[in-house]
Amino acid sequence: MRDAENRWSLLSKVPWTAVVAVGGVLGYLAAFLREMGFADCLGIPWTFIRTDLNYVFVAVFAVFLAVFVFVGLFGIVLAIMPWSGLRILMRIIFIGSIGTVIFMAVLKGFVWQALLAVPPVLAGTFCIVATMVAESGPRRSGRRLRRAEPLMLGACIICCLGVLVYMDGSSMANSKTYFFVVDGPNGEMVVLRAWPGELLCASFDRKRKRVFRRFVIFTLPAGAGPEMRLERIGPLEPVLTDEGATPDKAVGAEETPR
Repeated sequence: MRDAENRWSLLSKVPWTAVVAVGGVLGYLAAFLREMGFADCLGIPWTFIRTDLNYVFVAVFAVFLAVFVFVGLFGIVLAIMPWSGLRILMRIIFIGSIGTVIFMAVLKGFVWQALLAVPPVLAGTFCIVATMVAESGPRRSGRRLRRAEPLMLGACIICCLGVLVYMDGSSMANSKTYFFVVDGPNGEMVVLRAWPGELLCASFDRKRKRVFRRFVIFTLPAGAGPEMRLERIGPLEPVLTDEGATPDKAVGAEETPR
């Protein structure tokens, strides 16, 4: 009974300030990785990646919710089982994250995106194997590895989840069919991203459903802007050429032909 109370008391020693800070950073990183996946799928340079504040809030909330759920499971596991139970829980979550990455790769065809998860998968597998081997060796080395295994697996799980978020952004770009279309300096252009006061547009081929790396940033003046038409022109396939890779700057929507 006293042993179980001691395990529960470990939760009171958790540095919650650091947990909140790390959770906020992970939420912002998740939003950035999702935008990166979307940009890479449509050939948008990383220079134009800007995180959506609404998605940042959602991602931070999801991270905090996952942390509190994990802490609850952590406390229950420690109250019922010794530290070996925590290792088993982390191994199950690690294997589940690997299975989810493989499922997304097979379902969506994101083979090269799934390859990004190879380093953390190898690191986590090596950690598990090393712990199992050390348990049959000297007791001191086995104890250190057993204590370090949950932390190492946690880092590997976070990396796998980052790959999943990146794949989610790529999936959104591949499945998006409706885009806003505006009249640009050289004809119709598709709106790839909308920011406060600005639009990131690119030339596209309506018949072949291709988008080119010729970008224009429209700066919208207060109270005015180009006419945007929501049309079904996707999903779009990027033409990855160097032609038009340098974006042009449109200093006002009034300069855009209407």
